[in-house]
Amino acid sequence: MLTLVSHGLGICLLPRLATVSPDHRVARIPLRDKPAPSRSVLTCVRRGSRAQPAIAAVLQALEEVARDRQGG
Repeated sequence: MLTLVSHGLGICLLPRLATVSPDHRVARIPLRDKPAPSRSVLTCVRRGSRAQPAIAAVLQALEEVARDRQGG
């Protein structure tokens, strides 16, 4: 997608964490208007594995970040 943008053939929405190669001559412009773009994050785990310590820790961290981003 960045190749198309760098050749002047459009625009794209790119996650903040995405890396952009210096080979792509594109400008990143943050979106600040209201409502801001958003996305849904879906987690999937094998049935019965949610209680495993590592999986539970990751799911809890994701829930906390989502709650913080929503302001409550």
